[in-house]
Amino acid sequence: MGPPGCGKTSVAAKLAARAALDGQKVLIATTDTVRAGAVQQLRSYTKVLDQELITIDSAKAFEGVANLASDKVPMFVDTPGTNPFNEGEMSDLKKFLIDPRVEPVLVLAAGGDPEDAADIAALYAALGCRRMIITRLDATRRIGAILAAAFNANLAIAEVSVTPSIAQGLKKIGPLNLARLIALDPNDNQSHLTTNRSARHGENSK
Repeated sequence: MGPPGCGKTSVAAKLAARAALDGQKVLIATTDTVRAGAVQQLRSYTKVLDQELITIDSAKAFEGVANLASDKVPMFVDTPGTNPFNEGEMSDLKKFLIDPRVEPVLVLAAGGDPEDAADIAALYAALGCRRMIITRLDATRRIGAILAAAFNANLAIAEVSVTPSIAQGLKKIGPLNLARLIALDPNDNQSHLTTNRSARHGENSK
């Protein structure tokens, strides 16, 4: 879950693709059935993965769909872009989190204003988010917003997106790489996250 345009649909596809490449069966669902093209976008990914896309049009329908998931067959659920400052939208999103098996994960794009990011993260943390996935880290040179979000809302950075590639799109980021990101000159055009190294340092960071 996350604000509009932060890359939630791509993240869902990347998680599913990684599982599929590892030979694990997964379920992929979306509750974003209103936004124009949303279902079609995710379906284009699931078609490549030879996976069926489950569409969920209400919190009540989600109750039955959630029962299809298990420890051996996890489900990734893409949600609509939600304005965190709109109480009505956040209230609607919260209805999907009643099931205790659901783990809400914030998806947040790198860059942007640190104070806004901190406020946004805190609002999603209030819904139960404890981890976040950072997107577009390859397309920014300033990570103040990421750090502000993590520290203000006490969220762990679970993974980061460092490429548009669906098959290789997510990497874990350990303390060493996070420290390197903080220390780098934002005007340096060098690639500031070595994906091979981040894959070796699998420890989550806060």
